[in-house]
Amino acid sequence: MNLKRNLIKIFGIICIVISIVIFSYKLYQKIVRDNYTNTELDIFYKQYDNQGNQIRIEKTSYLLVLEIPRINLKEGVYNIDDYRNNISLNVSILPTSILPNEKNSVLLLAAHSGTAANAYFKNLHKLNLGDKINIYYDGLTYQYEINNIYTKDKNDDFYLKKYDKKTLILITCLNDFKYLILEAKNI
Repeated sequence: MNLKRNLIKIFGIICIVISIVIFSYKLYQKIVRDNYTNTELDIFYKQYDNQGNQIRIEKTSYLLVLEIPRINLKEGVYNIDDYRNNISLNVSILPTSILPNEKNSVLLLAAHSGTAANAYFKNLHKLNLGDKINIYYDGLTYQYEINNIYTKDKNDDFYLKKYDKKTLILITCLNDFKYLILEAKNI
């Protein structure tokens, strides 16, 4: 009987130690990623003064930075050809995007929602019509205002319509069956 109790205690201790190791590793990964992201964002933002004017250019890995003040989101977006431009890793720019320096550009950004570490758009559902979004790209600040929020079935085809003004489209999963899509016009 004592042997059985001792084995149960040892098994319990092993489970606790394994849980602590897994939790610690995930915490370490988050800290390392956050430090890298903050360093990259710091380098990117040093290019601008308080009015958004370019003051100097430093090497950064980001193509652009997405900022949504209402949900406290600031994330760098990598170049379309960069292996880190992957929805499983970061906010991703879709290949059909036209960058904001082009006339009638359509910038499509996608990210996960939910509770995982890569759920950058987890609070997108909290945004309302009229909320502001900033894109920092190529030394300029592009400000957008949300003018359309809708859902689309995941089985439906997504056709990109022609826009008469610079447009930003944010896409995330709402649930297993629907996408949440926010359209914002340049102001």
